[in-house]
Amino acid sequence: LHAATGSFEFAALAEAAPALSPTVITMSGLCCLLGFAVKAGLVPLHGWLPEAHPVAPASISAPLSGILTKTGIYGMIVVLFVLFGTGALTQEGSTGVLELLSLLGAATLLFAEIMALRQTDLKRMLAYSTMAQVGEITAVLGLGTALAMTGSLAHVVNHAVMKNLLFFGAGVLIMRAGSARIDDLKGMGRAMPLTGLCMLAGCLAIMGLPPFGGFASKFLMVSACIDAGRPLLATAILGGGLVGVMYYIRLVRVLFFEKYEGPAVAEAPLSCLVPMSGLALASLIMGVHPQTCLALVTPVTEWLVQAGRLQAAVIPNLAVTWPWFAVLPMLGAVVPFYFRKNMERAGWGATAVLGATFLAVALSFGSMDTMSLCFALLVVLMGVLNTVYSVSYMDHSHTQWRFFVFMLIMIGGLLGVAGSPNLFTFFLFWEIMSSWTLYCVIVHEETPGALREGYKYFLFNVLGATCMFFGVVLLGTSAGSFDMTVIGSALTSMPGATGALGMGCIGLGFAMKAAMLPLRIDIWMHPATAPTPVSGYISSVLLKSGPFGLMKLFFVIGGTGFFAGQSGYWGQPAIMTALAWIAAVTIVFAAAMAVVQSGLKRMLIYSTVSQLGYIVLGIAAGTSLTVSAGLLHFVNHMMFKNLIFLAAGAVMYRTHADSLDQLAGIGRKMPVTLAVFAVGAFSAIGLPPLNGFTSKWMLYHGLMAEGAIVPAILSLGGSVLTMAYFLKFLHAAFFGQPQARFEHLTEVSAVMRVPMIILAGACVVLGIFPGLALMPINHIIAGLGFAPLEVHLYGPTSGAGAWNATAVAGLMLAAYIAARLLLALMSRTERETHMHACGVNDLSDEQLHVSASGLYEPAVTLVRQWLALPGSLPIFNRKG
Repeated sequence: LHAATGSFEFAALAEAAPALSPTVITMSGLCCLLGFAVKAGLVPLHGWLPEAHPVAPASISAPLSGILTKTGIYGMIVVLFVLFGTGALTQEGSTGVLELLSLLGAATLLFAEIMALRQTDLKRMLAYSTMAQVGEITAVLGLGTALAMTGSLAHVVNHAVMKNLLFFGAGVLIMRAGSARIDDLKGMGRAMPLTGLCMLAGCLAIMGLPPFGGFASKFLMVSACIDAGRPLLATAILGGGLVGVMYYIRLVRVLFFEKYEGPAVAEAPLSCLVPMSGLALASLIMGVHPQTCLALVTPVTEWLVQAGRLQAAVIPNLAVTWPWFAVLPMLGAVVPFYFRKNMERAGWGATAVLGATFLAVALSFGSMDTMSLCFALLVVLMGVLNTVYSVSYMDHSHTQWRFFVFMLIMIGGLLGVAGSPNLFTFFLFWEIMSSWTLYCVIVHEETPGALREGYKYFLFNVLGATCMFFGVVLLGTSAGSFDMTVIGSALTSMPGATGALGMGCIGLGFAMKAAMLPLRIDIWMHPATAPTPVSGYISSVLLKSGPFGLMKLFFVIGGTGFFAGQSGYWGQPAIMTALAWIAAVTIVFAAAMAVVQSGLKRMLIYSTVSQLGYIVLGIAAGTSLTVSAGLLHFVNHMMFKNLIFLAAGAVMYRTHADSLDQLAGIGRKMPVTLAVFAVGAFSAIGLPPLNGFTSKWMLYHGLMAEGAIVPAILSLGGSVLTMAYFLKFLHAAFFGQPQARFEHLTEVSAVMRVPMIILAGACVVLGIFPGLALMPINHIIAGLGFAPLEVHLYGPTSGAGAWNATAVAGLMLAAYIAARLLLALMSRTERETHMHACGVNDLSDEQLHVSASGLYEPAVTLVRQWLALPGSLPIFNRKG
């Protein structure tokens, strides 16, 4: 450069750069790039940088990773963009300096993430992670756009904060543990809670999870890739991030959810806690309010644009709308923490917070559409019931305050999903709801099984969110806005492939959340090892975020209109047709899997997947009647599935059994639990006068009216299988003679009974008066552009699916009373006799009781033989 310009001054070099020959620009650019790349750690080989970290003190490793590697990035920006500019680097005759930068960054990103995953030493893992993050930044810088510059610089700031935080925390933990091996740090996050909390903030931030700064800057970088027409680079960044999530969540598990067995350790010194706390707070602020970070970096981008070194670009509006009814439970999580030494107070404090949240949601009437408001109200109501139930149920557990803390934050995330005005905020709250908060409540019991299954489910959720991430960015960037109505309008002029890919990725994410993939359902359904109250909440409420998202995708954003020209089997858009078929198959497959289960919660979880299929099928069928049926089942399933889980939890709480084969005859000892479980089970089957009947009745008629004969038959078959597995549960657990060990069994406390009785009452009331739910549903579908149904308090009044639930309930009640009177007149005495056993009288009551495994054994054996499957296959394993 000096030989070509005669100067070393930046100003003179910048002025002369446009007149330099392409050869000079290419040669000098490449030489400087390689020098700065080495400084930044962009060496896709077994580099020296990670080797240096284990022997360096944290006070050196932290600035080495957080700051010194950034000098290489700073040098790249100065030479490539301040001196040359994208115009000079991309002129005819120049040889791909920027392309090389992106390629080198992407290679380093993927190489370093894989190397970090393999590490057992904490500092080596963090060092390779630094290489990956720097590779990510430089790969995006190589796009040479103003948006890429803004995203890269924002991530430079965020990475400096979070990587310094992680190295400081690691240094303190290693100092106290005397080892840098990750396995030697088990439980250290709990033994040193303040240090552990800072480490948790750093891990969540670097995984790109909200509400921390790493989320916003990664969102900008992926947006820059899509905006520059480089979807493969966006995929590489998201894929590398998925690998990073794997080893950072492993670190979280080791620090917080594995038992600490060493001697008592002192907390970090104040001189260490102050900078760590400051860095953690800074990351939180930049996540809650991304403009804080953008205000630091956008002046640089604007200056480069004004200087002619970059082309102007529109920076996406990442202003986060924080609905106060969503913030309230998140902030209210301090209440159970404050009462952490008293489990009951912690539980009742969490309940009080949710009560206040319900009022906040109710007072937000008018600021949300009807669908979002109803969903938010149901989210809080179910949360209140499950939290009250947990006050008694969780007394056998440990660290109950932590369970209530994360439960409140998770509910806050769900409420944020309901109240989000744009797609960016929607996705931010989706990540809060479905990632780290969900993981923390699922693995609460900390058993090896809970940790293993929770890790699996967490990764599956992150995979689904990654699909959504790509789709959200693709649609928002293509539309020029993340406002849902703007995206809906832009879909009509958007290239077909772009719209299809964006909508397809988002739809896939929602379908994965609803577990609508009939292949290895056991991988993505939530684990049975979770505490029962949260299992009930996940099944009844949290998994509904998938169908709720599909409603937004199809009818608010406008997916139906976009795909209208691509007809499916019965005239519906192709994406909706495909999803409807997937849902129909899932109904039957998951129900069949439930039939062969003996584990209490595994059977109910498979049942949840099957019942969600009815909701998704109704929404995807896309007519007034089917969508109304899907939404009605959406509400009904919340009631009866939560009830069923809480009743099963009561059984497990009293008997300590986790398999139906361990139970018999407890209905005599727990009559209230038997009654409420029967209400929930018959509601799920779809028997009148309970609530599940009307929604299924409407769905069957809606499908038949549209000519969807096979999906209708599959959904009917699913109900038959539902009856089979719930009768199996009732027979195996509640009927027959109680075993001797259950002689002194009693009902659960009133605190656990009341939520179950309320839910059972709701199932009956909504079964007799389905119009209570159908009337607001009618308002919802009318707002979405559907022709409203004619409904009354007793149900639909005309057309396919019309029937009078109230009259049928009255007739059934009259028939029951008449039958009871007739029986009373026929005989006024009762006799108890032994079971007829064809003359055999040497069998005990336990031997006469048909266990859950034996109830359908001939049919299961026939299926095994037909499929030529060994009996040890996991899906047919009796012990499963």
